[in-house]
Amino acid sequence: MLTVLLGTDTTRRQKRLEALISKERTAGADIRTYSDVSFDPFELRSLAENVSLFGQPLVVVITGIGDIAETRDEFLSVAESLHASRDQFILSENAVPAAFQKGIKALGVAIESFDAIAKKKEDPSGGFALTDAYSARKRSQAWALYRAGISAGAAPREIHGKLFWNVKTMLLAQMTKTANEAGVHPFVYGKAKTAAKNFSQTELQQALADLTVLVHDSILSGVDLEPALEAFILRSLEKTPVR
Repeated sequence: MLTVLLGTDTTRRQKRLEALISKERTAGADIRTYSDVSFDPFELRSLAENVSLFGQPLVVVITGIGDIAETRDEFLSVAESLHASRDQFILSENAVPAAFQKGIKALGVAIESFDAIAKKKEDPSGGFALTDAYSARKRSQAWALYRAGISAGAAPREIHGKLFWNVKTMLLAQMTKTANEAGVHPFVYGKAKTAAKNFSQTELQQALADLTVLVHDSILSGVDLEPALEAFILRSLEKTPVR
């Protein structure tokens, strides 16, 4: 069975995701996660079409593929198999194009929407202040902004998403020569290119890997993302970058 959760209200969407997998986790289900960096359509098709050797239920959570055209197409190519499976496959995304949604609905899959209600008040996560402080390796300031955001009601998952994109963009900028090559807006690329000088490539790769593990652990085993993300900020900004 395929379930699609879609919308910018990440708090409500995450609660719905947790509700879908909590019983299966308690029952000892095999819970797996795939992101934009680990997505494998052939592996997903195999999981959907083959019965587990040990007979336990399977729950597969897929996130972070919504902004990659090639990956969206690959997902659609196996979506019918996922929906026909007796196991549970869940796609959770902020947004996907209308054409992708149409392809999903054509399979008889209902899309659950979690759209955020526009608010006039200031973003409790501090907007770009936290990511700017992180990019500048201002450890104390980044930590203080994180705590302030949490105290103001910002969801750890939202902050995680901003940090993940920030680190990923810096790494892309460090590994490419132009904004076009990196696939990001020139202004964003220029800012990331400058900020990336504060980190070694190894540090950025490790930070990206750590952030991926954090969100997977919060899904797979219910790890509290708030203290884990705080520890990540302090740990990843602790050392002087290797030149």
